[in-house]
Amino acid sequence: MAELTPPGSRELSPERAERLRVQLERCRERAALLAETLEREAEYLGERRLDGYHELVQRKSEQIEALERSERRLQRRLEEMGFPQGREGARAILRIAPPALREAWEGLEASLRTLQARNEANGRLIFRSLDHTQRLLELVANSHQAAAEQTYGTDGAYTPRSRSRPITQA
Repeated sequence: MAELTPPGSRELSPERAERLRVQLERCRERAALLAETLEREAEYLGERRLDGYHELVQRKSEQIEALERSERRLQRRLEEMGFPQGREGARAILRIAPPALREAWEGLEASLRTLQARNEANGRLIFRSLDHTQRLLELVANSHQAAAEQTYGTDGAYTPRSRSRPITQA
């Protein structure tokens, strides 16, 4: 069978190359769906919109899991073909891959880099929003405490009020 090209040889059978390309395209499709969700998440975060955000985060989580499952299937397929795991296996397959497979692989890698950058940007938006909210809470808490501790003096200016009055002023 022509499909049984050993991994150490200089060629990858067309059948195996096509199966890998199809698997890469599935990964890329899942990455594209996740990219859309990350863009929508960025919109929600930029607008500080909360309605529907929980569902969006849930969908994002499901899409990440689907992408990871596709990547695991791809890795298993490579292992079944005798290629090592990780980057070493990717480099080995790309050395003998036909142009269409190489393009699909490079496209997936570009998509994954874009996803990582978008997700990190969204993380920064979340952190910035959290920081802003924390500062507002501190401002409100401190102003309430400050207002409770200050009163107007006879000259109309704020004067600090002690929590308890000396016995001579009671």
